Amino acid sequence: MSIEIRQTVGTGINVTIRADKQKEAVEAAAFFGDLPTQCGKCGCTNLTFTVRRPETYVYYGLKCKDCLAEFQFGQYKDQSGLFPKFSEGWKTYQERMSDAAGSDDSQQRGGGQGGQSRGGQSRGGQYPPARGGGGGGGRSPARQSGSPQGDDDDIPF
Repeated sequence: MSIEIRQTVGTGINVTIRADKQKEAVEAAAFFGDLPTQCGKCGCTNLTFTVRRPETYVYYGLKCKDCLAEFQFGQYKDQSGLFPKFSEGWKTYQERMSDAAGSDDSQQRGGGQGGQSRGGQSRGGQYPPARGGGGGGGRSPARQSGSPQGDDDDIPF
């Protein structure tokens, strides 16, 4: 059985997800559905996907076409997929350069935008979202160091 899901990210980015298995389709749809819908710096909804390849690394993310701030994705160690880096927030070019230079002052400022704007919802730096219940409401709190790690049912993409 072939499954097709159409989804919109921001304004102007239409994503079509095609998969043979339900789990693959839902995982991909969840990734795109969880992305910010507007820039965390200027509030613009004019976003685009971006890929940068400085030296030997590859950086994936969303970029605001108005203020050029970026929201980065992380990549799983086994390179099986990407995840949104909500804890790092939206960063300007200058903020990214100071991070790359080894400056830790962004940690003292809270790492940019802590709670990202997602159509009225705030993430508070937590990812992946809690599962169950449907509707996307009621997120569980972010894990703290020292808290139980028994939440192994999150689906990586």
